[in-house]
Parts: sequence; C-alpha cells; structure tokens
Amino acid sequence: MEATDPAAIGGYPLLARLGAGGMGQVYLSRTPTGRPLALKTVRPDLAAASDFESRFSSEIRTSDRVRSSWTVSVVDFSPPGHRPQWLATEYIAAPALADWVTAHGPLPPATLRVLACELAAALAAVHACGLTHRDVKPSNVLLGRARPVLIDFGIARAVDDSRLTITGGVIGSPGYMAPEQAAQGAVTEAGDVFSLGAVLVFAATGTGPFELPGEQPSAASLLYRIVHEDARLDGVPAGLAQLVARCLAKKPQDRPRSEELAASLRREADAGGSWAGAFGAGTVRATGAWERALPPGLTADLAAREAEVARRCAVPPDHPISGPPTAPPHGGPHVPTTIEAVVPPALAGRTVPALGSYPAASCPPAATAGTYPPEPPDSFTGQSSLPSYGGHQPAYLRARRRIRWMAAACALTIAAVATGLLLSHPFDAAARSNGTASSSSLPSASAPALSAKWAGVWTGAGPGTPHADGQLHPRTNSFKVILTLHTAAVGELAGKQVSHVTEVGTGRDVGCTEALALRAVRGTTATFEAVTSHPTDRADTSLQCETHHLYVVQLTDAGTITLGEEGAQSAGAPQAVHRTPS
Repeated sequence: MEATDPAAIGGYPLLARLGAGGMGQVYLSRTPTGRPLALKTVRPDLAAASDFESRFSSEIRTSDRVRSSWTVSVVDFSPPGHRPQWLATEYIAAPALADWVTAHGPLPPATLRVLACELAAALAAVHACGLTHRDVKPSNVLLGRARPVLIDFGIARAVDDSRLTITGGVIGSPGYMAPEQAAQGAVTEAGDVFSLGAVLVFAATGTGPFELPGEQPSAASLLYRIVHEDARLDGVPAGLAQLVARCLAKKPQDRPRSEELAASLRREADAGGSWAGAFGAGTVRATGAWERALPPGLTADLAAREAEVARRCAVPPDHPISGPPTAPPHGGPHVPTTIEAVVPPALAGRTVPALGSYPAASCPPAATAGTYPPEPPDSFTGQSSLPSYGGHQPAYLRARRRIRWMAAACALTIAAVATGLLLSHPFDAAARSNGTASSSSLPSASAPALSAKWAGVWTGAGPGTPHADGQLHPRTNSFKVILTLHTAAVGELAGKQVSHVTEVGTGRDVGCTEALALRAVRGTTATFEAVTSHPTDRADTSLQCETHHLYVVQLTDAGTITLGEEGAQSAGAPQAVHRTPS
C-alpha cells in the first residue's frame, strides 16, 4: 500500500495492492466476515465519459446472466455519482495463465488437456446465455485450485468502449483477437472461439500463435498477422493441434461452436483418443481432474497464495462483524445465495457440455429493454457459493446489500424487498446447495446466546425511494419494519422480521417476511440469517423473496437497534428500529 491509498473504499478495507489493470488500481479487500475480495477502482479518465456510469452498471447486469463454475461474481459496486467509481468482486488466490507460463514455461500435456476441456466448457456456458466474453486471453484465465476461471467477463466492455471514445481503435487484446475483430471490430461467439485457440497455443508453447519466441511485435504487426498470416502451431500436441487449427480459422463460419468444441473434447477424452490417452478414457472429464493435473509447482504456489490471503483477510477475534460503513448502491440487486445446476430456458436446443459432475451453466432470462424490472448484476474472482462439484466446494461468496429485481421462469417478476438491515451475505454454500437451511451450517449452541435484553417487538419506518426511476431503482414511498425477537442460542430461531414496502402508483406491498436464525453474538452486536422468506403479501404471486440474507445489527441502547451505519441497508429502509412498549 502507498501513502496516498485510502484506508477503505465503499466501506471495504483496503489490505494490499494487487496491481493495476486497464480499469484502474486493484486492491485486496475483504467482507466483514473475512471473505477475500478484489476491489477495482475506475480510472478518472474512463469515468469522465458522460455515459460511462450507465454503461458500467449495464455491463455488470449483463454479466449476471452467466452463472457457471468457470465465471465469478461482482459483490458490490459504487452507487450513482460516487467518485471514484469502484467494483468489488470475488478474489481467487491464483496466478494468471500468462504469468505462470511466462515464469515456468508451457503447461505439461496432462494439464493442457484438462485446460482445453475446462475453457471450452466455460465458453459454452457464456455463449449459451447469448453473450460473448470479448477478451479471452492468457491474463484473463486464472489457474484456480478447483478449475480455471475466466475473469473480467462483461465488465471489460464498458472500459473498452470508453477507450474507443477517448482514443479510437478496436476492442480486444492484440495477438488474441479474431481476424474479423481486428479488421472490423466485430465481436461474436466465433471470435471467442478464435481467442480460445490462441490461448491454448500460448499455454502449450509459451508464445501466441502469431508471435515468434522472444519476440515483442507491435500491436499493428500482430493485427496484420492475424488477418493475413497462418497461425504458428509448432509445439502444440498433435492431437490438440488439429482442433486448435479449426478454432483459428480465418472465417468465423469455419470455426466450431463452443458447445461443439467442448463436446468434441469430452468425446475424445471418453474414448481415450490420441491426445487424451495419457489420462485414460473418461478421466479428463472426471471429478477433480483439473486439481489432479496441476503441476506440483502450481499446487505449492496456490497453497502459499491462499495462506497469505487468509492471513491478510483474517478478522481480528475482538473485531465485531459489521457491515461496510458507507451506503450501498441504491436499488442494486441482492444476488442469490445458491445457484441451481439447471439448464435454463435460454439453453433450449443447446447443450452445455458440463464436465463430469460439474454443474451446467445457469442463465436467468434477461429483462426486455424498457421493461420493469431489469435483470440484476453479478461477476469476477474468489472462492464462491456455487453448487458443489466433485466433492470440492469453493467458497465463492454471492453477496449484495441491496434489493434484487429479477426475472424468473421466463416471465418478469418483481423480487419483493427484504429489510436489508446491514449486510446480506451467504455462508456455507455446501450446506445450502439444495436450497434449504441447515442448522449444521450455523455456529454451535455453546456460543453466546441472545439475551432477554434483545427480546421484544421493534419497529421503524424509512422514507422508501419515491424519487427512484422505477426501472433500475424501485419507486416506493414507505418502508416499515417490524422485528420480533426472543431469547435463543446460536443456531436456533430467534424471531422474524416483517417488511411493509409500499410501491408508488400501485400501492402494492412488495416487502418480505423472514424467519431469523441466530448466527453469532459479540457484545452488543448480533448476527442473524434469514432461513425462510416469503412475500409479506402472500396473495401477490408475482413477488419472490430470497433466503439466506445475513443481517448484522447493534443494540445501541435498551430501546434501539441500529439497522445500518450511514444508511448501509436497502434503499429507503429505516436507520433504526425502536422497542415497542409491551
């Protein structure tokens, strides 16, 4: 960290510099419970573009349409008008493919085989949702412990578009963009497949398909070669080279589709074909194949990185769990705590070739432009609450401190509004992957109990959001909360909260009613988890409420429970609730 770096951004502590990218400075941060985050700040020159903020938010929402084990999630981002703009994402303690190969040389054949299968399936998941990555390159592939991960999906578009506005040019990374992208700026699924082929050449040889070893050609030279010259495949294993050559075809229509590519790799592995023979039939797609294929040096590197991140992100024992002290982005989404491994409606007729027991992609249907409500955000790197796979459950968090407005089951529905007391944060994803609460995921009952001083009925009212746009941000004119608590041990139900949120125009109550389990007590701070949730208005079938929000509250005096610091709760919610005389 440097002397000019702030101590925190958006309420998230800055623990170390991770580096600087095209978007801006990147810091290591954490959630109040110690989950690691990468917090990116937006460079002032990018944010200066008049439409950057809207495009930034739009691309975050677009990226939420991809739910797979190979992509990661946005945790939070800056509210409208905040400077600097920022983006907090999951963080994976793993090297990028570019850095690893540069330092240690090409990947061993066994690792390369599984990498090809994994990245093909990753692209198939993205494309099945009707989206493109736009910038598949070695520095955007992280060699995670459980599997490789594609990062900077979606968000990069807003940054790239701003670069074009400022400087002119094409979007993408020279050396890894498709000919049609280099020549005309066309970004398609076929372009992603071309980029994947180029990435596999780099992983196999240490140089891109249009470079010579040790050469540092100019961007203009690379773009010319991509459009006019054949790819160099020297050093790529013979069986894989044929498939890579198809990916690197000059004409988009001559390249395989991503799902076709993934299926082909899977069939080759199952059959124990020429390039998969070293693994034996079926083992490339078997559970845990990627982790078993990691080179010993990479395994040790991951362990060291994970230990260092755990040390830096550790929450001091005497540090009460509390939410970020600044207000969250008003009207943003609350992301689901688990993601079912289901084939969404968007995949009708298209198979996403998941590997072994790995979960297939899930893409919530996108809201039609101009309709209400829009589809929420989400995407990046860390260790997350995705469905478990292969017995290894990464700890990726899916967190939001905001209202989620979502589309589901092919029809637009309004997600009812939970209170959003201080922080909503999913824990123990493995215990929840079936969508039910699990008492085993809660701390033991020997932990401090919720005492009688908490017991009673607490009420409060907030102004709602009457001046919101009614599309990106819900327009409400009343936000009332009734919190009922009783004594309980950690792990037991401790009460419920009822939110009455009145929608402007319709008068509908779009609040949620939640059953609260006690997670922890530290002094005057208590942590609750919403283990069940339903619309307060049970008759309104268009509403949906999500479970597993985590709420951290503070008993500030005998008659007041604080619901947030500087408004860190759902937009328009009350700042506090007060004891109702019995």
